[in-house]
Amino acid sequence: MNAASPNPATGHDVGSKPAGRARNRMIAAGSCAAVVIALAFVIALRPSPSSSQADTPAVELGVPASKPPLRGSAIEGKPLPTQDLDGFGGPGFRFGDLRGRPVVINFFSSTCVPCNTEMPELERAHRDLGDSVAFVGVDVLDSVESGNAMVERTGITWRLTRDPRGDLLTALGGVGLPTTLVADSEGTIRSVHIGQIDGSALRELLAGVGIGETHK
Repeated sequence: MNAASPNPATGHDVGSKPAGRARNRMIAAGSCAAVVIALAFVIALRPSPSSSQADTPAVELGVPASKPPLRGSAIEGKPLPTQDLDGFGGPGFRFGDLRGRPVVINFFSSTCVPCNTEMPELERAHRDLGDSVAFVGVDVLDSVESGNAMVERTGITWRLTRDPRGDLLTALGGVGLPTTLVADSEGTIRSVHIGQIDGSALRELLAGVGIGETHK
């Protein structure tokens, strides 16, 4: 019987079946361990029934569960955070800089289909409302290149910042993408919309902070 010859690509004996089975078991064990670790970092996020929810659901995110986030209506009535935000290639800012007018905050990602779909509606609302409402887009978990490509592709023109680890999204009660928040002119969060939003739904949220028709 001829001796097993080495495979030039791997350096292992071609005829070494027990060694191959051992390698397969090691690969399978490693894959299972990776899945367990990934699942340990995924939050199974369910929006509050009182939150505004879209027909197109949000894309859930896997974020470290170091502390439970405020979700949906639980974040309503809370102030916007005060930390410095980068300017997506431009000057940095804080949410406090926008005080004096309502603020729409939209969390998105280049790989999120409903995020891409809703962008034209948000851009139209931004152009229609002008300076009466501040719009802030927050690019979540994207690389710089991917975020820039999405901005160029969708043509959005409002103020942008980055959230590369999802920390800001989690702090503001986001449960997936897209998520849209509306804060009043004093910087207090008044409503949260989870999932894809259209112009009509956005204007309904803005009515609650004195823009357009008020709630009856």
